[in-house]
Amino acid sequence: MQDRFADKGLTVVAVAVDAQGPAAALPWYRKQPLTYPQLIDASNALGRTIGYRAVPNQFYVDELGVFHGNLDEPALARKLAEPMQPVPDDLAARLRATFDRGPDESATAQAAAYLAAGNKSAAAEALRQALKSDPKNWLIRKQIWAIEHPDKFYLGSVDFQWQRAQLAKERTAKQ
Repeated sequence: MQDRFADKGLTVVAVAVDAQGPAAALPWYRKQPLTYPQLIDASNALGRTIGYRAVPNQFYVDELGVFHGNLDEPALARKLAEPMQPVPDDLAARLRATFDRGPDESATAQAAAYLAAGNKSAAAEALRQALKSDPKNWLIRKQIWAIEHPDKFYLGSVDFQWQRAQLAKERTAKQ
């Protein structure tokens, strides 16, 4: 992907939102043929800043730092056709600084702290409490599943079929 945008003077950055942190996300990243910077956001700082509640997700931030939301391919192509200034070389460093802003009371940050202490059940419970107040938050739901079923997320390809079945099972249980 980076090669596709390099002639436009753009920088592509991948961000894994994973409460289990680098230990869980890095093996997956290493299997991918990515040629651009990869960051790990264990506390969902970027998601909170931008307000997204689902992954995967792509968005566009222009050279002035203006967020343009989720853009489909045609909208992105139109945006890229406009004259632009180059994206600063330190974009990845600035995004990393966003993730390292210090203490955070969000459920994802609490879960990350529990996980760092080796307490997976408390981490999942913190996320379950957050999911009660935001039941449509796909990101929180996926974090719970990844903690409880790491084989569906980290051992090769992410099992999207399992995720759809899991979601259907949870919806049926609520009825």
